[in-house]
Amino acid sequence: MGDTWALEAVGVGRSAAGLDRADEILQAATDLIFEKGYAQVGVDEIGVAAGLSGPSIYRRFKGKGEILSALFDQSFDKLLRLTSHRPTADPQYDLDQLVEGYAEFMLQNLKLSRIWIREVHALPYDGAARLLRRHRDYIDMWVEVLQRRYPALTGEEAETAANAAIGALNSVATWPVPPKDPKVVAETFAAFVKSGLDCLGNSGSLTDSVARKHSGT
Repeated sequence: MGDTWALEAVGVGRSAAGLDRADEILQAATDLIFEKGYAQVGVDEIGVAAGLSGPSIYRRFKGKGEILSALFDQSFDKLLRLTSHRPTADPQYDLDQLVEGYAEFMLQNLKLSRIWIREVHALPYDGAARLLRRHRDYIDMWVEVLQRRYPALTGEEAETAANAAIGALNSVATWPVPPKDPKVVAETFAAFVKSGLDCLGNSGSLTDSVARKHSGT
């Protein structure tokens, strides 16, 4: 599972000042891309919003695609901080941490969440490949926890359940009206998702149940 239970370092080797400036650029990019969409935002515009000249921003990022990739890396790092921990002896606790942490991330970072869902198609090849690799490791983490919590699940069933739960949690980014109290909504939303996952505790394989349904037995 590789780096599943640990954060990947991003921006290693930059000075503290360089990181501060990079963070300012990423914050400006987040605001602009959220408001206008990635295609409508230029590098110079991001630089102006961050208080930097064109040459200064290019010393930190090669272009707009690299800025977007860095935003996705930043988002994934935040998500991992909220959901990754060493496995315990209690798989229900571990599963609760995954669901609750994901809900908290989506609702406490609404701008990043919407960019995460809306602009993934705009990632350059390197950024998209890195995101896919990290996402696969992250799904593996969910699968491992789900199979410990519900031992009757096959690997395919656990992966399907993980993707379904994450898909439901990602839907926050598509809500037309932001919630008035993100913290309360995150707790409620997490409870809904955990309730849905409880059906996995039904006896027998889900695949067998589906097969019986279609066979009429």
